[in-house]
Amino acid sequence: MAPASLQGLLVQPFTVAGRINSGAFHKAKAIALGSDAAASATVTSLLPADYDKLLVSLQTSHGGPAFLHEAGVVVYSDSAGFIGDEVAMIKWLQRNGIGAISAAHSDGRADQWDTIAEEAYVQLLTESGLTFAFLEISFDSQVIGRLIFELFPGLAAQTVENFLALCESEEGRKGYVGTPIHRIKPGGWMQGGDVLTGNGDGGTTASGNSLTDESFAIEHSEYGILGMANNGNPHSATSQFYVTFAPTPSFDKKYVAFGKLVDGTKLLQYLEQLDCKNERPNAEVVISDAGRVVQKSLDVMAADEDEAATRLQAIHRSRLARKEQQERKKAAARVQAAKRGQAQRRQQKQEAEAAVKLQAINRGRNARKK
Repeated sequence: MAPASLQGLLVQPFTVAGRINSGAFHKAKAIALGSDAAASATVTSLLPADYDKLLVSLQTSHGGPAFLHEAGVVVYSDSAGFIGDEVAMIKWLQRNGIGAISAAHSDGRADQWDTIAEEAYVQLLTESGLTFAFLEISFDSQVIGRLIFELFPGLAAQTVENFLALCESEEGRKGYVGTPIHRIKPGGWMQGGDVLTGNGDGGTTASGNSLTDESFAIEHSEYGILGMANNGNPHSATSQFYVTFAPTPSFDKKYVAFGKLVDGTKLLQYLEQLDCKNERPNAEVVISDAGRVVQKSLDVMAADEDEAATRLQAIHRSRLARKEQQERKKAAARVQAAKRGQAQRRQQKQEAEAAVKLQAINRGRNARKK
């Protein structure tokens, strides 16, 4: 006999989870909730970075199919396992005899689903009452994307206020725009925000006074935690910030975390992989724009990670091509050096043999004279 909680359900409980800015997610949501299986469906709307973390979790628990999944929506079930995207969900529902799934099932409405997704994302970022900020990153003077963070003024009001003030600093005042990401520690964190020299040895707050350590409520328990660096002493943070690449529990109770990444996972992963010397990027990585996320900033924001990923891939291919070219030049130089060495050794051998022959001839002459 089925448990009381499952009685009356036409299909086993399943979850539809997706990025709030994914048209595929909103389409899958409409199909699931509009079908005869609506009572079995749990719909979870996630910010992009949270969705990326869910996929990592599903890859661990479900293996193969989850590792190949790239859609903005994922459907899974405790009993049925990993189902897939919205197309796979439709087929699964049909196999289980679920009806009334045609109303939202139309590829002709793709643009409409994308519009719905964009509106939902904009509404969350600008009308939810939550606080979001962005850092636009440039690589060798080319914009490659934006990191978007949710900030928590309820836990660290002064810290958030200072961060936003430095993001929104006007021309002529010290702020984050134009400053470099000066430290990248793979598996640890990246660091920027030295508004004085850009070298990582200084900084200043918007007010000129150091920040107090307001709260250690946010733990460094995951990827993408945003916090303020300090000089090792309590209440000494100014403008330098960090973003974690992994759980960093050693930072707990030492540095004030005040935000987390909600969009830009691919960009942050790219930054972690940059070539560095003594943890400083070899290339010029600069904050080219920054500010609070409002409607005006969204109008010019390339928030779609696919576009950012395309730019990153192009840059990465270019870097690989340059590396390959440099390696070919080095290999050619080594070959030439080896050939020069061989030629030099042949010449030395020939000169030595000629000297031996000359000595033999001279000895013969001297012997005949005697």
